[in-house]
Amino acid sequence: MWYENLISSKVDGLAPLLSLFKSETEFIEHFFKSVEFFNPEVVKKRSIDFLKKKENGEPLPVRYSMKTAEYFRYLNKAVNKGWSKKSFKNKEDAIKFALNNDFIHFDTKIKVCIDKDGNYFVRNEIYDAIGYRVSQGAISDVKNYVISHIWGKTENPLFFTSLWNIVIVPNHLAFILDKPDENSEIVRKIKMKAKSICYLLYDLENLFDSEYLLSLKINKDEFSNEEKFAKDYLEKNRLNYLKNADYQADNNIQKTEDPYDILEDLRTIIDKNIDKNKDKNKEFIFATLDKLKTSNTEFINLFVDQKVTKNICKLSYPILVEITGDSRKVVKQKIRPVKSFVYYSKDYFEFNSELYLVCNDWHTINKEMLLEWLTGINE
Repeated sequence: MWYENLISSKVDGLAPLLSLFKSETEFIEHFFKSVEFFNPEVVKKRSIDFLKKKENGEPLPVRYSMKTAEYFRYLNKAVNKGWSKKSFKNKEDAIKFALNNDFIHFDTKIKVCIDKDGNYFVRNEIYDAIGYRVSQGAISDVKNYVISHIWGKTENPLFFTSLWNIVIVPNHLAFILDKPDENSEIVRKIKMKAKSICYLLYDLENLFDSEYLLSLKINKDEFSNEEKFAKDYLEKNRLNYLKNADYQADNNIQKTEDPYDILEDLRTIIDKNIDKNKDKNKEFIFATLDKLKTSNTEFINLFVDQKVTKNICKLSYPILVEITGDSRKVVKQKIRPVKSFVYYSKDYFEFNSELYLVCNDWHTINKEMLLEWLTGINE
């Protein structure tokens, strides 16, 4: 088997995947043919915007790490040196602390904020850059792909949301870039090739001035042996790019709206304890359903399934019940499946010429879970 010397154990989960290919070259070609990069012009524009935020002293996002005390410091007026280490019980404590204190990435001296779910700010950066939702659960435009960081360093604000450090990888290959180099020789090779490609593709030496580039501490010698491979891919245009969503609109391809526009408003409503107001509860669910009409989410099949609904938001009843063509008697029975009214009796939801009852049994936990599911927070 061609891959015997490229894996690190006799029993290695990489083996079944590698066995599908005839050679190392074929597998590597499959990998890079499957990965989606960002257009260099988009990366350049977003990098300029990022530098402006940095120069303005805005807190820059980082991913929470169990090694927080190793990477970050906070301004402590009680000690002579000024900056102290801080450990946290969990991510939530770190997020709150960073919001209320001068919390910096000590190596770069940049003030930071902690990402609330691991990739929240990265997903927003991608959407702002190209208009696509990635890794956002049911509302994703790009399905079964994962966000991967080429150099890792997600605790570093210069790397975490920078598109030159990010690629979109299909699920069946995503784990490779997340593994340490020591995992196997094939993992190390692919990571080095990916670094070389990104370094040349986004022209990092001209994208940033020498001082900034030096602060990144990227060791070119690490992947210098892959420069020929990278140049070949670039010269022959063998890479795939996620096109800006505006490109679709310009070419008469339907562009879906972004449910985030309304989801943030709905979060505000939740914070005001809307479960105490039935009218506000109705506003919440109907606004959410109306917004989903313009997304590419196949939500109907999910919301009419009792088991799925329970998994999504712990409701005891399906979010929607179809009543198209039903008699008044049947509709009344469906509105009240138990001894109380579970569905709204005067307001129906219409979608694709079908009518649905809408569940009225909403509480704060149900709404919060639904929003988390829609925005992919649990991914």
